[in-house]
Amino acid sequence: MAVEDIIADLKAMTASEFNRKRLFNSRAWYFEANPNGTLQGDYDDFCGLLAQVLNVNPRNLAIVGSAKFGVSLAPPKKFKPFDATSDIDVVVVDQSWFEEIWKHLREADLNGYGDAKKEYAREIFHKYICLKPDHHFDTNYLREVIKKTDDIKRRVATPLGIVHPITYRVYAHWSDVSAYHLMSTQRLKDSLP
Repeated sequence: MAVEDIIADLKAMTASEFNRKRLFNSRAWYFEANPNGTLQGDYDDFCGLLAQVLNVNPRNLAIVGSAKFGVSLAPPKKFKPFDATSDIDVVVVDQSWFEEIWKHLREADLNGYGDAKKEYAREIFHKYICLKPDHHFDTNYLREVIKKTDDIKRRVATPLGIVHPITYRVYAHWSDVSAYHLMSTQRLKDSLP
Protein backbone atom coordinates (compact mmCIF):
# COMPACT_ATOMS: atom_id res chain seq x y z
CA MET A 1 0.00 0.00 0.00
CA ALA A 2 1.50 3.33 -1.05
CA VAL A 3 1.92 6.12 1.49
CA GLU A 4 -0.48 8.30 -0.49
CA ASP A 5 -3.15 5.58 -0.23
CA ILE A 6 -2.58 5.21 3.51
CA ILE A 7 -2.93 8.97 4.00
CA ALA A 8 -6.06 9.05 1.84
CA ASP A 9 -7.59 6.24 3.90
CA LEU A 10 -6.65 7.94 7.17
CA LYS A 11 -8.36 11.12 6.00
CA ALA A 12 -11.45 9.36 4.63
CA MET A 13 -12.03 6.90 7.49
CA THR A 14 -12.55 7.22 11.21
CA ALA A 15 -9.67 5.89 13.31
CA SER A 16 -11.80 2.91 14.28
CA GLU A 17 -12.68 2.13 10.68
CA PHE A 18 -9.05 2.44 9.54
CA ASN A 19 -7.92 0.04 12.27
CA ARG A 20 -10.63 -2.48 11.43
CA LYS A 21 -10.16 -2.35 7.65
CA ARG A 22 -6.42 -1.71 7.33
CA LEU A 23 -4.51 -2.40 10.55
CA PHE A 24 -6.19 -5.58 11.74
CA ASN A 25 -6.81 -7.32 8.43
CA SER A 26 -5.09 -10.51 7.30
CA ARG A 27 -2.39 -8.86 5.19
CA ALA A 28 1.12 -7.69 6.05
CA TRP A 29 3.43 -5.77 3.72
CA TYR A 30 6.48 -7.65 5.04
CA PHE A 31 5.22 -10.99 3.72
CA GLU A 32 3.94 -9.56 0.46
CA ALA A 33 7.08 -7.54 -0.34
CA ASN A 34 9.61 -10.11 0.99
CA PRO A 35 12.13 -7.27 1.41
CA ASN A 36 15.21 -9.51 1.77
CA GLY A 37 14.12 -12.28 -0.57
CA THR A 38 14.57 -14.80 2.26
CA LEU A 39 10.99 -15.60 3.29
CA GLN A 40 9.83 -19.21 3.08
CA GLY A 41 6.18 -18.61 3.96
CA ASP A 42 3.40 -16.08 4.16
CA TYR A 43 1.54 -14.16 6.86
CA ASP A 44 -0.80 -17.10 7.56
CA ASP A 45 2.20 -19.44 7.94
CA PHE A 46 3.79 -17.00 10.38
CA CYS A 47 0.65 -16.65 12.49
CA GLY A 48 0.03 -20.39 12.38
CA LEU A 49 3.52 -21.33 13.58
CA LEU A 50 3.59 -18.59 16.20
CA ALA A 51 0.16 -19.65 17.46
CA GLN A 52 1.41 -23.24 17.85
CA VAL A 53 4.47 -22.16 19.83
CA LEU A 54 2.47 -19.82 22.09
CA ASN A 55 -0.55 -22.11 22.28
CA VAL A 56 -2.94 -19.32 21.24
CA ASN A 57 -5.50 -18.88 18.49
CA PRO A 58 -3.88 -17.39 15.33
CA ARG A 59 -6.57 -14.70 15.46
CA ASN A 60 -4.90 -13.45 18.64
CA LEU A 61 -1.84 -12.40 16.66
CA ALA A 62 -1.28 -9.40 14.40
CA ILE A 63 1.63 -7.62 12.80
CA VAL A 64 1.51 -3.86 13.34
CA GLY A 65 3.95 -1.03 12.65
CA SER A 66 6.14 -0.64 9.60
CA ALA A 67 6.14 -4.38 8.79
CA LYS A 68 2.35 -4.11 8.41
CA PHE A 69 2.34 -1.23 5.92
CA GLY A 70 5.93 -0.89 4.71
CA VAL A 71 6.12 2.47 6.50
CA SER A 72 5.82 3.53 10.11
CA LEU A 73 2.54 5.07 11.21
CA ALA A 74 4.09 6.55 14.37
CA PRO A 75 3.64 10.33 13.97
CA PRO A 76 7.24 11.21 14.96
CA LYS A 77 8.61 8.84 12.29
CA LYS A 78 6.68 10.56 9.46
CA PHE A 79 5.99 7.45 7.36
CA LYS A 80 9.60 6.23 7.57
CA PRO A 81 9.99 3.21 5.27
CA PHE A 82 10.71 -0.24 6.66
CA ASP A 83 14.44 -0.84 6.24
CA ALA A 84 17.33 -3.03 7.37
CA THR A 85 17.23 -1.49 10.87
CA SER A 86 13.48 -2.06 11.34
CA ASP A 87 11.92 -4.71 13.53
CA ILE A 88 8.66 -6.59 13.17
CA ASP A 89 6.09 -5.58 15.79
CA VAL A 90 3.73 -8.41 16.69
CA VAL A 91 0.65 -8.05 18.86
CA VAL A 92 0.04 -11.14 20.98
CA VAL A 93 -3.23 -11.30 22.88
CA ASP A 94 -2.90 -13.88 25.62
CA GLN A 95 -3.99 -13.18 29.17
CA SER A 96 -1.96 -15.99 30.70
CA TRP A 97 1.32 -14.92 29.03
CA PHE A 98 0.65 -11.28 29.95
CA GLU A 99 0.04 -12.28 33.59
CA GLU A 100 3.13 -14.52 33.63
CA ILE A 101 5.39 -11.72 32.32
CA TRP A 102 3.84 -9.20 34.69
CA LYS A 103 4.42 -11.61 37.60
CA HIS A 104 8.10 -11.94 36.64
CA LEU A 105 8.45 -8.16 36.33
CA ARG A 106 6.95 -7.65 39.80
CA GLU A 107 9.18 -10.36 41.30
CA ALA A 108 12.22 -8.76 39.71
CA ASP A 109 11.27 -5.36 41.12
CA LEU A 110 10.52 -6.74 44.59
CA ASN A 111 13.88 -8.49 44.60
CA GLY A 112 15.96 -5.43 43.84
CA TYR A 113 15.91 -5.23 40.06
CA GLY A 114 14.44 -1.72 39.95
CA ASP A 115 15.10 -1.26 36.24
CA ALA A 116 12.11 -3.48 35.49
CA LYS A 117 9.67 -0.97 36.96
CA LYS A 118 11.32 1.98 35.20
CA GLU A 119 11.49 0.23 31.87
CA TYR A 120 7.96 -1.16 31.80
CA ALA A 121 5.83 1.35 33.74
CA ARG A 122 4.59 3.23 30.65
CA GLU A 123 3.71 0.02 28.86
CA ILE A 124 1.88 -1.45 31.83
CA PHE A 125 -0.10 1.79 32.09
CA HIS A 126 -1.25 1.19 28.48
CA LYS A 127 -1.94 -2.47 29.38
CA TYR A 128 0.73 -4.18 27.30
CA ILE A 129 4.25 -5.47 27.82
CA CYS A 130 6.81 -5.09 25.06
CA LEU A 131 9.42 -7.84 24.72
CA LYS A 132 12.26 -6.62 22.54
CA PRO A 133 14.81 -9.02 21.06
CA ASP A 134 17.77 -7.04 22.39
CA HIS A 135 16.71 -7.12 26.06
CA HIS A 136 19.27 -8.82 28.25
CA PHE A 137 18.28 -9.12 31.88
CA ASP A 138 20.60 -9.63 34.82
CA THR A 139 17.94 -11.44 36.80
CA ASN A 140 16.64 -15.00 36.73
CA TYR A 141 13.07 -13.74 37.00
CA LEU A 142 13.04 -12.35 33.48
CA ARG A 143 15.34 -14.88 31.82
CA GLU A 144 12.46 -17.36 31.64
CA VAL A 145 10.48 -14.86 29.59
CA ILE A 146 13.41 -14.32 27.22
CA LYS A 147 13.83 -18.10 26.80
CA LYS A 148 10.32 -18.17 25.37
CA THR A 149 11.12 -15.47 22.81
CA ASP A 150 14.33 -17.30 21.88
CA ASP A 151 12.25 -20.46 21.34
CA ILE A 152 9.95 -18.50 19.04
CA LYS A 153 12.92 -17.33 17.00
CA ARG A 154 14.19 -20.89 16.68
CA ARG A 155 10.82 -22.43 15.83
CA VAL A 156 9.15 -19.65 13.82
CA ALA A 157 11.46 -16.92 12.52
CA THR A 158 14.37 -19.09 11.42
CA PRO A 159 12.31 -21.70 9.50
CA LEU A 160 10.36 -18.95 7.72
CA GLY A 161 13.54 -17.06 6.77
CA ILE A 162 12.66 -13.97 8.82
CA VAL A 163 15.87 -11.99 9.30
CA HIS A 164 14.49 -8.90 11.05
CA PRO A 165 14.18 -8.95 14.84
CA ILE A 166 10.70 -9.47 16.24
CA THR A 167 9.29 -7.35 19.05
CA TYR A 168 6.28 -8.77 20.91
CA ARG A 169 3.60 -6.50 22.36
CA VAL A 170 1.79 -8.79 24.76
CA TYR A 171 -1.73 -7.76 25.79
CA ALA A 172 -4.23 -9.53 28.04
CA HIS A 173 -7.31 -8.56 25.99
CA TRP A 174 -8.24 -7.36 22.51
CA SER A 175 -10.05 -4.41 24.08
CA ASP A 176 -6.65 -3.16 25.30
CA VAL A 177 -5.15 -3.57 21.82
CA SER A 178 -8.08 -1.73 20.31
CA ALA A 179 -7.92 1.14 22.82
CA TYR A 180 -4.18 1.64 22.37
CA HIS A 181 -4.28 1.58 18.57
CA LEU A 182 -7.40 3.73 18.41
CA MET A 183 -5.54 6.41 20.37
CA SER A 184 -2.44 6.01 18.21
CA THR A 185 -4.34 6.14 14.90
CA GLN A 186 -6.29 9.18 16.03
CA ARG A 187 -3.04 10.95 16.91
CA LEU A 188 -1.73 10.15 13.45
CA LYS A 189 -4.94 11.45 11.82
CA ASP A 190 -4.71 14.64 13.89
CA SER A 191 -1.10 15.19 12.75
CA LEU A 192 -1.96 15.07 9.05
CA PRO A 193 -2.15 18.38 7.16
